[in-house]
Order: sequence, then C-alpha cells, then structure tokens
Amino acid sequence: MTEETLKYKIKLLSENERKLLGIKINDFVQKEANDNNSENKKKIVTYLEVDSTFNTDQLIAYLKNKLPDYMIPSSFFKVEKIPLLPNGKVDNKALLKMKLKNTDAETNNGSIVKPTTETEEKLVKIWEEVLDFSPISTHDNFFEIGGDSILSIQIISKARKAGIELKANQIFENQTIAELSLFSKNNDSKTLDESILEGEVSLNPIQHWFFNSYKTAPHFWNQGFTIKNLPEHINKDLLQNTTEHIIKKHDALRLSFNQKSNIWKGNVREPNQIDAFSFIDLSHEPADNHQSIIETTLMKVNQSMRLEDGSLFKCIYFETGQFSNNRVVLLAHHLVVDFVSWQIIINDYNTVISSGSFESTRKTASIKRWSEYLLEKADSNLNATEFDYWNKQISNKNALPLDYECELPVSEKDTTLLSFSVDKTTTNNLHNTANEAYSTKIVELLLTALVDVITNWTKTESILLGLEGHGRDTEHSNIDLSNTVGWFTAFYPKLFKLEPQLDMGSKIVKIKEQFRSVPNGGIGYGILRYLTSSIEKKESPEIIFNFLGKQNSDNNSVEVISKNVRHPLSERHYFLEINALIIDDQLQFNWTYSNMAFKDETIELLVSNFNRTLKELVEHCLGRDTIKYTPSDFEDINLDQDDLDSLLNDIDL
Repeated sequence: MTEETLKYKIKLLSENERKLLGIKINDFVQKEANDNNSENKKKIVTYLEVDSTFNTDQLIAYLKNKLPDYMIPSSFFKVEKIPLLPNGKVDNKALLKMKLKNTDAETNNGSIVKPTTETEEKLVKIWEEVLDFSPISTHDNFFEIGGDSILSIQIISKARKAGIELKANQIFENQTIAELSLFSKNNDSKTLDESILEGEVSLNPIQHWFFNSYKTAPHFWNQGFTIKNLPEHINKDLLQNTTEHIIKKHDALRLSFNQKSNIWKGNVREPNQIDAFSFIDLSHEPADNHQSIIETTLMKVNQSMRLEDGSLFKCIYFETGQFSNNRVVLLAHHLVVDFVSWQIIINDYNTVISSGSFESTRKTASIKRWSEYLLEKADSNLNATEFDYWNKQISNKNALPLDYECELPVSEKDTTLLSFSVDKTTTNNLHNTANEAYSTKIVELLLTALVDVITNWTKTESILLGLEGHGRDTEHSNIDLSNTVGWFTAFYPKLFKLEPQLDMGSKIVKIKEQFRSVPNGGIGYGILRYLTSSIEKKESPEIIFNFLGKQNSDNNSVEVISKNVRHPLSERHYFLEINALIIDDQLQFNWTYSNMAFKDETIELLVSNFNRTLKELVEHCLGRDTIKYTPSDFEDINLDQDDLDSLLNDIDL
C-alpha cells in the first residue's frame, strides 16, 4: 500500500520538476525489511535513476510539500538503470539484487548515515541524549524512533544551548537531522534576548481553571522532585548561586497571586524579593533520623507557601554528612510549573551538578507574551471555528458504576494510589514498532486500550475523558516556549465513542481519528471557557487521563515526590485520575481513585483488564504486515475512510 501510493504521488511531479531535482523519468519505490532489526521494522526506501546534480536533502525538502510525513522515504538509493521486465514493469527481484549506492552515504539495510557537518554532529549527540539510545542516523525520522512533542521541546532547547538556532515546532516540519541542519542557523550568542519581566500578568486558562476548582486550600497544591547521588564538589554556595540564576532567568518562578473582589491576578516580582533557597545541615544528626527530618521539613515548606507572598519555588539542600547521601529537593506550586518546565529546571540543576558551574541559556518567550497571545486568540474568530466542537464534547455526562454513593468533589485525603509498570519490551513496542501498523502515536494506542476497557465497564458506547496536553502549541513560530518555565497545560474534555463489537484494528482507527480531531492541541477550549463568555457550562469528566511522555534520560537520579504535596482537604472534581510516564524505558502508570466511590477490587480489576487489553493491542499491531492509513494522515485531503481505502486500493503498480 505504502509503496504504491508513494510511487503514484511521486509520478505526479512534472517532467520539469523532475529535471530540477535531477530525477529522470524512471523511478521505483518499495518497502524494504531491515534485516538488522529484530522487530523486522520496515521503512520506505526509494530507488532512482539520477544524474550528477541529484541532491537527497533537496528532494526531501521538496517532497515534504507534496506528501504527508508518513510517506517521506527514509532512504534514497541511486542506480544506473531501473531493471524492467519484458512487459515494461519493474523487475523487483533484479532490483533487489543490484548493488545499491546511496547518493550521500551508504544506508542499505538500515546502516547509519553519519553526520557530515558540525551542526549535524551536535544534533546527533542531542538526539541520542534526549531519546536515550544510539547510534542515530541523520536520516532517522524523529517521531518514528520514539520522539514525541514534549521531547521535541527538549531537542530545540538543547540545540539552542549548543548554538543551533531552531524555530519553535521546527521538528514537526523537518523531522530528520539532515533536514533540521539545512534550516537551522548558528547562534553563538548566549546573551538573554529579553529583559527581566516584572509586574502584572494575565492568568492563562489553566490558572483560571485552578482557581475555579480549588477553593479550600489553593496555597497547598505543589509538585516536587528529589535529586540524589550528588558529587563531592556540590556545596551550599554553588546551589544557592544556581538557584538565584534560575529565579532570575525564569520569570514564572517569581510569580505571586492576589485576590481582589473575588478575581485572582498574577504579579511577577523582582528577583531580590524571592526567597527560594534553604540549607538544612543534618551532618550532626544520626543517619537513622535523616529521612524523618527531611519529610517533616518538606511538609512545613509545603504548608507555608502563600500565593500572595510569592516565593512559590523552593530549592532545599540537605547536607547529611559523610555517612549518607546529600540531596537537593525542588518544590514548586503547580501554578508556576508544568511537566515540561520541570524538565527545563532539572536540566539547569543537572548541568551545574555535572560541571560545577552555571551556564545561562538564552531566554525564550515570556509568560506575559504567551498570555497576550492567548488573549489575541480569544478576540479572534475562535468562537466561530471551535465553539460547536467543544460544546458537543460537554453535551454528555458520564454515569460511572460507583460502588458507594458519592458526589463530587471528593477530598484528596480520600484517595488511593495504585501504581504499576509495563515491561520494557512492551514499552519499546508501544513507543516505536507497534505504531507502524496504523501510523499512530503511543498516546493513541493507550487511549484505545483505556476507552475500550472503560466503555466495557460502564456498558456504554461513549465516555467523556478529561485530557491534558502540554499546551505550548502555537501557529506563530516567533513565540518560542522551548526554554520557558510556567504552567501552560491545556486541559480539555474529549468525548470518545467506541462500539464494543468492533475488531481491534477498527477500534484503533476510531480512537486515533477522534483524538486527532481535537483542534490545536486543545488550547481553544480553555480560551473559550475562561477568557471569553462563550462556554458557560462546566465540563464534567469523571475520569482524567494524562500521558506525560518520556522523562529525559539526564534525570535518572531524580525521583518524583508524591506524598504530602497537596492539602488533605483539597478538592478533586473527578473520581479517577490516570497518569502515564516513561521512566528508565518502562511505561509507568499511576491510577489515583476515590476510595469513597470505589472498592479497591473494582479498580484492581480495571487495571488488570487494561493491562491485558494493552498487550493484546500491541500483539495485534505487531502482527500486521501492512500499514493502515486513515484520513488524519492526509490532512490536506478531504476524504473519509471509505474514500481513502478505495483510492489506495485502486493505485496500481
């Protein structure tokens, strides 16, 4: 299917276009198995009769305007003559036996195309660090080798730190290192491109959502990480200086919030008004007492945060002496950070921990610029283009089969956490190989398994989920948030429909298409709900799902703090919250549920069914030998699934 479609599309190029690209009339495309890959992963490769002016990168850049990303070949091979059968068709067997020479480098059977420029060398190193494997070819597609939108932000941030200027979202446009290097610019300047922000800033939609949802103890809703295994050169002065640099660079960490006439407003304070660093000397305490003292200290810090005072980010250095490991604890109110922000902050500290010095990276767009952009969107035609879509999402309400009579909201203290991990093989398949079958992303496979299990449990054909995106999507490439700290999360309701009688493949396609129908990563819902008066009806998803992506491999010595970071009486407006994250090559799930609504065995059975369904889904995907394309793979073509299937089936080699 793929090779036929691609050949058909390439033949749409005019003869003049081919001449400009150095391509002669004969061409042939096919899928070739990678014999060196134990999963027998298949890639699209192209065999071409070309002249001496042929340039692979030029062809790739050109084809990106003609073909969807899934159909861009991963390898191009130059041959002297395309072998033909007597009837004029391509002799496939003869072609495969020929000695193929790649235009730029040997890539036959999946061998690595090595970098040829300094920029490519830097990008290869960065990709290998972020994706946590090597070697990586300059022609590897970022999203086909495990990349996702959150990791792409880290790529751009690290590239800028290395002096390579990339635009926001550029990896979505140029998905290989070879392409990125063509469109990148060297930026040797490490100076900040924005002055330090101070003064009032508008709340963004997720901050409005927070203040609308959490009335009991809004000051106590924090997140935290512990950094262990600190080297000997780390000391109090170094960490204090680092914290001061970080506070100065990241404006959101200087935010305070004040309520006037029942309206909350944000204000960015001056750096010298922020008290962020604390030093706790435990060297004279018995080692057996360290953990309890640390937990007591952290509880006091969490409880003492006040929104109106600012200083909502804390770095606490515990010096434990020679018989125990020193540690750094980072705490922050959720109003000033999100998952991507934590990656930025932790990377800043890790740089200091590994090198012993702080290296300031250039600032990206400010939180004020982002809030201004959202207000601009609110004043645009967003209401006309997205109102009907979002209104349909909240038209239905769930009716979960509760074990006990219970009403929302429930309290934080009345929840139970059930955690489990997926084995590394299944995780790797979910993140990579399994997605080939239906051109999916891992989040779409996870959602398929989840919606399937939930609808079977509720005995309905639809379920309303609360979903979260990283919220940093923008149509304006000049708004770059790759190194900006703040809370940008896009929270939105999404109604999924799934008929139980469908086969596994049809379920995957159905959920994939419904998930991809969400406009602009879900940002519009929050804008319409909180920055305009268009949507007044409150969403009511009783289940929340969030896939956080893959934690950066730099953070192997970092642990999430999950205890005592929220007030016990803090409200929960949902019965079940599911968070997924890949850490150390294993997919980890946290199912947090109200024990006032469900028995333990109910959720345990749900989790068991989810695990079984997820593995069945992976096995199904791995068992397919062809790719099933769907309309969302061809965004510029208005086709439904039947029309697309008919078109692809009619294409003849």
